[in-house]
Amino acid sequence: GGGLSSGVAIDPSAYNWSGFHVGASAGFGGFDASGEFTNTSTTFFTPTYGDSLSEAGAQGAVHVGYSQLVGDWLLGIEADIGLVDWGASIVDFGGAETKFDPNFVASVRGRAGYVMGNTMVYGTAGVAYLDSDVSTNVTTTNETFQYDAFGGVFGAGLETFLSSKLSLRSEALY
Repeated sequence: GGGLSSGVAIDPSAYNWSGFHVGASAGFGGFDASGEFTNTSTTFFTPTYGDSLSEAGAQGAVHVGYSQLVGDWLLGIEADIGLVDWGASIVDFGGAETKFDPNFVASVRGRAGYVMGNTMVYGTAGVAYLDSDVSTNVTTTNETFQYDAFGGVFGAGLETFLSSKLSLRSEALY
């Protein structure tokens, strides 16, 4: 009798999921901003008739984290900071233009996943920060404001070790 065999055995001990890790990422992201943006002296964007600012583009980031494997489950924490190439503008009925130009994003997130040999499916959640500049000509002079935002972030991903020291992941965050 015979059987089929792939000839490739996965040795779970070859992949060390526990410990510190660093990495880099490249991808695609964006934002959708609605509501009223106000600094201490001027309201510089008030959407009318459903107006909002939204845009998408390239982004790149670096991350660092620590994870611990407990049985088949991985628990960890990760921080990242990344540059973004997003930007948007909107012109209201009076001709005033508001430009929204994000500079960078950062997050600190917990991560929990189920490990199957060299592959893990995981969920992640935490807090995110956005640093951006907003400029407008809504008054008689052009004005630029620093606009910072904090909020929640959550998502899911799939990570696979390609070798004992190199992994590849795909992740979606909201």
